[in-house]
Amino acid sequence: MHYPFSFFVLTILSTFTIVNGQICTPDPCANGGQCVPINAGTDYYCDCLPGLPLGGKDCDVLITTTS
Repeated sequence: MHYPFSFFVLTILSTFTIVNGQICTPDPCANGGQCVPINAGTDYYCDCLPGLPLGGKDCDVLITTTS
């Protein structure tokens, strides 16, 4: 039996999964931040570790407060 449509759909889903994960490889996040793909894998944000005064897209900006 031949199922060309099923093969086509599985191929597309597999390709999407691989491409979706590539935005975070190599990991662009600094200081232990976790890379999270967004916008269908075309962009990312870094989830910075809680309790550290870090921010910015790559968790590489020291956040300071002035009093």
